Amino acid sequence: SVELTTSNELIGMKHLFDSCYKLDYLPDFETSGVQMCGNAFANMKSIKVFPSGKYDFRSVASNQSNNRFTAFAGMFYNSKFEEIHIDIPGNYTNTSSMFRYCKNLKKITGNWDTSNLYNAQYMFENCTKLESYPDVDLYSVVNLSYAFQFCGKIKKIPKINFPYVNDALQ
Repeated sequence: SVELTTSNELIGMKHLFDSCYKLDYLPDFETSGVQMCGNAFANMKSIKVFPSGKYDFRSVASNQSNNRFTAFAGMFYNSKFEEIHIDIPGNYTNTSSMFRYCKNLKKITGNWDTSNLYNAQYMFENCTKLESYPDVDLYSVVNLSYAFQFCGKIKKIPKINFPYVNDALQ
């Protein structure tokens, strides 16, 4: 059993539950002030569904001067979640490796504002069972390298502004 008591002053949760293989539930705690959550739920093995509406990530990356390199990078990397619901605001810029190697992941739901997204490198790479994800517009993305590599079950590709993408879909 894990119990977390936090205040609204919690700003960082990078690698918070990374490699907590046997953790079978996620505790409630205040996340409204969090600015960095890279790899927060990486390598988790026992939880199958990421709880809908449990955490508020609206402030992530909003106060960072160098947020292109943090924010949601690797957030669920190599986890065994089958379904994830996450609402992501428009003030983030980096989702690199966010769902990378989530080989059991079938469905991602939520409301995403991707208007300021800059880096989506490896975002869904090797999500071999992924069938659906939120409607996203990757028009502002500069780096989409390997973003959908080995995603053989997806049936739609988001709107992409190719003149601004480096090494798109290699």
